[in-house]
Order: sequence, then C-alpha cells, then structure tokens
Amino acid sequence: MKTTMKLILLATALVLGASRTEAGPIVNYGFNITSQNILQFILGLDSAATPVAFYDATNPTINDNVGTALKPFTLIPPGLANNAYTLTFDAAAVFGPAASGGTLLTATLFIDALNVDAGDVVNVLVNGLPLGSLANQASPSLMPLLAGGYTTLAGEDDNTAFVLPASTLADLATDSSFTISFKRVSGSVILDGINIQATVSAVPEPATLLLLGSGVAGLLAYGWRRRQHTA
Repeated sequence: MKTTMKLILLATALVLGASRTEAGPIVNYGFNITSQNILQFILGLDSAATPVAFYDATNPTINDNVGTALKPFTLIPPGLANNAYTLTFDAAAVFGPAASGGTLLTATLFIDALNVDAGDVVNVLVNGLPLGSLANQASPSLMPLLAGGYTTLAGEDDNTAFVLPASTLADLATDSSFTISFKRVSGSVILDGINIQATVSAVPEPATLLLLGSGVAGLLAYGWRRRQHTA
C-alpha cells in the first residue's frame, strides 16, 4: 500500500511539473503614427496610424520622429484644442491566436512621444482604464532589449512604458475593439508610435504529454500489480 501511494504521489508530481506555466514566445504588435500634413496641423486633424509587426531600428519610415501633434489650440477654427487621440484595433486577431492553447502572462505598452517637456501632461488609457501619464523626457530611460536582436522603438529615449494590468491581458486575447487613448491635459506633444509586447505561456507539446501520460500509467499499473502480488 505504501509503495502504491508513493507511486501515486510521484505521478502527481510529474503531472504538476509538466503543467506548470512557463514563459513562451514574445508577441509584438504596434502602430506607426504618420506625419500630419500642413492642413491637418492647421486644422488640428489627427494623422493616420499604420500597423506594423514591430518597430525596427533599421526602418526609417517607422522611426521618423513625426506624428500627430496634441496641442493647446488650432489656428482654424481659432482656439480649438486638439487634445485627444484614440486608436482602436482588433487585439483578438493579433494576441488571440498567439495565446491559443496558453495564456498571456504579461504585456507592456510602449509609447513613442516627442517633445514631452516639463509641465506637459498627457494621460494614457487602455479600454478606458487610466495607466498614467507620458514621462517627461528630461530624464529618459533606456528601452529594454527584446528577443530577436532588436529594440522596441529603435531604442529611442523619447518613450514611456506601461505594464498592462491583468484585466487587460484577457481583453487583448478576446477584444475586437481594443482602444488606446491619449488625453492632453497641458502642453503640446507629438505621438509618433505605439507598440505592445506580450509574453505567452509555453504549452507542452502533444507528444510530450502523451509520453508523460504513458509513463504515469505504467507507474500506476506497476504499483497495482505489485500490490496484487503481495496480497
């Protein structure tokens, strides 16, 4: 009986060890915010955002240091503030397949914004949830290295990173209308690019699970036969 119990405990430990959550691949998805033309700037109209797989340091069309200016007023009509920008995209189409069979473990939102000076305040929200404000560029921080030999936003120092909360991880995998919003409170900044980096849990391969299951069944069968033999 003791031997059988030991085998059962060993089998349980093997199953738990095989099913533990481990970090798997990194999924990157982002948007390059294109430059405003002169008419858009005068009227305070937002420029478009183009989806990109990731921000590549060697791609000058992505790392162009231009975009949509969130500013206190526009010239025509006079005094009208251009103080909001919202990007809506199908997150489930990107992160849902990546998390298929697993789960999103972490996700970080990287915002590339220019001219964020002291006193400039732009709040960032995801699906209406406030994350914080863009960082003042007087003391920039280096971007973390990502897998694959590149850095997010080309390692630029004019960006802010936000760790997305657990509730947002589920939204990334399921929402077809995921929104990232910017609300200008004061100052004038330029939004250049947005990138999300998510880590996905590693899922054991079917062949590994089959082999493990066969081993566990063999252990239990051996314990049962040993018990019958000693009875």
